[in-house]
Amino acid sequence: NLKISDDIKISNSSTVLFIVSGSNVDIDERVENVNVGIFSDGVINTAYNLVEGNACKKLNLRGVFVADKINFQRTLQGTQNEKHPSEDIVYEPKYVLKMSDYIGNNTVKWVYSD
Repeated sequence: NLKISDDIKISNSSTVLFIVSGSNVDIDERVENVNVGIFSDGVINTAYNLVEGNACKKLNLRGVFVADKINFQRTLQGTQNEKHPSEDIVYEPKYVLKMSDYIGNNTVKWVYSD
């Protein structure tokens, strides 16, 4: 398993891609920022150690996240969930595009169609 127990932030000119095969990705309830790419054929758990009924802070995911299943486990409690998401995901293609030096220029093709 890939366990993320601290915030992950990298510079704008850098990138990181985790490929997790046959295992889960577990994000600690205290983590607030994960700025990476993660490909997993298992499950991504957004707060694997959260005790049911407890509140936690919002999780900001910036990158590319692909998994067989994503368990959105966070809650802000009370009425805060009505206007504010407990998990906020922003797709950032740089985590795939900047990897072209390592995975080959022709591996990822962006095609426009009408």
